[in-house]
Amino acid sequence: MAVFILVAAAGVGFLTGVPKTVLVMVGFSFFITSFAIGVGGTGWLIQGEVFPTAVRGRRPPSARVSTGSPTSRSSRCSPPGITRSGWAG
Repeated sequence: MAVFILVAAAGVGFLTGVPKTVLVMVGFSFFITSFAIGVGGTGWLIQGEVFPTAVRGRRPPSARVSTGSPTSRSSRCSPPGITRSGWAG
């Protein structure tokens, strides 16, 4: 995963125009794919295995809220940050 994000960063840092866009998109695509194949489903798998059957319907949603909250915050902060950095065009 780290290699693919570094490829995308190299595209941002060293290229311009269409090659930059292509390298960044390829880097991010492979990063997302490797995350999904590797650790992406771990949170869902662990929630089903850790909680006993009696509480399995109530506890995984609360665990999901605790992991989804930081994700939501970062996704709301990223677009303004990207716009201010000048990467948005």
